[in-house]
Amino acid sequence: MARDSMTSLKFSTSIGRSPSEYCLTDTFVADCKLGSVILMTRALYGRMSAGKCVTTGYGYLGCHADVIALFDRECSGSRSCRVKVSDPAIVRSKPCPLDFTSYLEAEYKCIEGMYPFTD
Repeated sequence: MARDSMTSLKFSTSIGRSPSEYCLTDTFVADCKLGSVILMTRALYGRMSAGKCVTTGYGYLGCHADVIALFDRECSGSRSCRVKVSDPAIVRSKPCPLDFTSYLEAEYKCIEGMYPFTD
């Protein structure tokens, strides 16, 4: 779903989720309560910083690709979604040298609204 399609939603309340790390073997899972839908606010794939998935930088931190378009298509406007971090569409972005493990950093909000949109 394209971001500009989200303008039809009513933005009366939202619940934010802070950015989380998802390692290559993990699955990104987003869930919202009934009557709310997902709005992806961030999705980066790479080696942003040392943490849960990358414990040592080896001189390659800060390389990443913005994969928000893929997560918008898969998740934004839905009540729930699941995306494997190892999905070829994500891994294909190859933001860092291939010898180094990348991970996903993602964030979303739950906003009040229903999909498909009705007037």
